[in-house]
Amino acid sequence: MREQIRLLAGRFGILSKPLLEREIPPWRWSILSRTLGLMELGDELIGGRWFEGLPMPQFIIPEALPFWREGAVPGRSWCLEAIDPASPCGVIEDKNLPHRRSGTWLGWDEYGQLAWILKQGSKSLEFLGSSKNKAMSRSLNMIAGTITERDVEPRNRLLISTVNGEDVDVAGIDGLLEEAGFESDNSGNRIRRSRPVGMRS
Repeated sequence: MREQIRLLAGRFGILSKPLLEREIPPWRWSILSRTLGLMELGDELIGGRWFEGLPMPQFIIPEALPFWREGAVPGRSWCLEAIDPASPCGVIEDKNLPHRRSGTWLGWDEYGQLAWILKQGSKSLEFLGSSKNKAMSRSLNMIAGTITERDVEPRNRLLISTVNGEDVDVAGIDGLLEEAGFESDNSGNRIRRSRPVGMRS
């Protein structure tokens, strides 16, 4: 059981009762909690209240402590895929968070607020933050750069078909999409193709 707990702690970064009961269903919570307590005594885990909205008790690995204490870098936006070990999807109870699925991406603005979600195989984009053009432009450039130009396994292309529940061709952000490198296809979708490394800015 300890090895399973270690694997989950490394994958999610934080452990709580609902998460452990879902991921290790055969074990009763009384047995799990006793094992967690022993691992805490052995300095393998640190108990505390790390997240609002996440039931107690909560445990993290010691290596994650500096990250949770410092939080996101102020003034810097960031994004990750929903299945990333650092993703809060499936860990924190938040109605705004999507399911933990491959192809779903989330982005936070420089104030630490969830700004956008790209889901349904990265085809459906939803803006949650500011509706100002400048904020949406930053988000689109982050989406394009992260998914099609990242160093590790970049996507050959990124296709967006809907924005905030509307077909992308009537969403009113054509100019912003074009600035971020998206092109229109024959079906009215917007495609961002990966560029050769030497052509990236």
